[in-house]
Amino acid sequence: MPIVRRSPAANLRANCLRNSDSFSDVEDYLSEYQLIPDVTTLKALTQVAVLVRGNTELPYPLADFTFYSWCQPTIKHDFSSLLPRKAFTKWFYALFFRLALPFEQDIFQHSKVIHSPLNLTILFRLITHLQTLGYPSHWMSELLNNIVENKVTTTARPPRTKPLRPADVRREYRSRHLCTSPFAQEMATLARLFQPLLPFSLNSTAIPSQKEIYKYHFSIPTYENHLPRPSNLMLIFFNNKYCGHPRDSCFEVIMKALKNDSRTLLDPSWGNEVDNTLKGFIFENLREKGLVAWSTCAWDIEKKVASAWMPESLIEGMQRDGKNWMVGIVRTDIWEATMGVPAYLEDAAAKREQWCA
Repeated sequence: MPIVRRSPAANLRANCLRNSDSFSDVEDYLSEYQLIPDVTTLKALTQVAVLVRGNTELPYPLADFTFYSWCQPTIKHDFSSLLPRKAFTKWFYALFFRLALPFEQDIFQHSKVIHSPLNLTILFRLITHLQTLGYPSHWMSELLNNIVENKVTTTARPPRTKPLRPADVRREYRSRHLCTSPFAQEMATLARLFQPLLPFSLNSTAIPSQKEIYKYHFSIPTYENHLPRPSNLMLIFFNNKYCGHPRDSCFEVIMKALKNDSRTLLDPSWGNEVDNTLKGFIFENLREKGLVAWSTCAWDIEKKVASAWMPESLIEGMQRDGKNWMVGIVRTDIWEATMGVPAYLEDAAAKREQWCA
C-alpha cells in the first residue's frame, strides 16, 4: 500500500490463489499473515480499509479479488485513532513470535501449504512504517529492547495452529515472562544493521557495534532434505552441556526434539502450557543459555555451507567452549533437522569479511 497514492480513486487489488481454500474471508487471511483479526485493527495499524471483499458466492471467496484502499488522506493518525499501547504491545510481541516460530504444517497437502517467506528483518522495516503513521518511537524502542534483553512479559503466545484464525489472535493468555534468549542475539544484530532506518537510538548493551559483526560460514556436510524450501531454513546452535546427562530421560527428549521438532524447545510456553514432557529447569536453562536460532542466513546447497552476519563475541565465545557447541540446520515449515549429524561449531565455523571495517 505505501506505493499507492492517497486518493479515493486509488486502490490495491489482491487475491489468494495459492491456498484460497485455507481462508474463508479476508479476516482469516490477515489473522494468519499479520495477526490482524478485524477491519478496525487493520485501520489502526495500517490506515487501510477493505473496500470490496471477495465474492462470497464462490466456494473460496479469496480466490476473487479483494480491494484495499487508504482510509484517510493524511499519513499520520490522530493519537486517538492509534491502537492503545497495551493492545499494540501484545500485537507486536505476537507478530515477533509468529515470525520467529511459525507453526508446523503438512507439506504433503500441497494446496494447504502456507508459505512464510518473511524473517525477522521485516520487523525493522515495519517499525519505520509504524512511526510514520504516528506510533510513538518510545513504544517500539522499549519492545525491541525487551526482546533483545529477554524481558518480554505478555499475554500473547507463539502460534499453536496454522492457519491462525481471528479468535486465535484475539485470545488473551495469562500474562507471563516468555524467554526470547534463542532469538535475542539475532534481533540485537539486526537492530544494529538496521539502525540507519530506525526512528530511535539504541542504548542496550546487548546490541553489538558494527565493528563486531562479521560474516561467518558454517560447513554442514551431512545436509539432506526432502522437498526442500530454501526460504524455510534456519541455523540452530545448541550446547551439549545444557542438554542433561545422557542417562537422564530429559536428554533423550531434547535430542529427539532437536531432530524432529525443535520448535517445541524454542517455544518458551510449550512445556508449561502444551506438553509437560518439555517442562522443567533443564528445558528452561537450555533456552536461556544453550540454544541460539538464526533465521537470517543464506544456504549454498552445492557447497553445503550456510552463511550469516553474526557478532564476533558470540561465535568466539562458543568456540572457547570447545566441543560443547554444535551447529545444524532445520526447516521451519516442519521443524525437522535437515542434516544427518550436527557439526561441531569449533570445526564448522569460518570467519569472513567484516560488516563495517
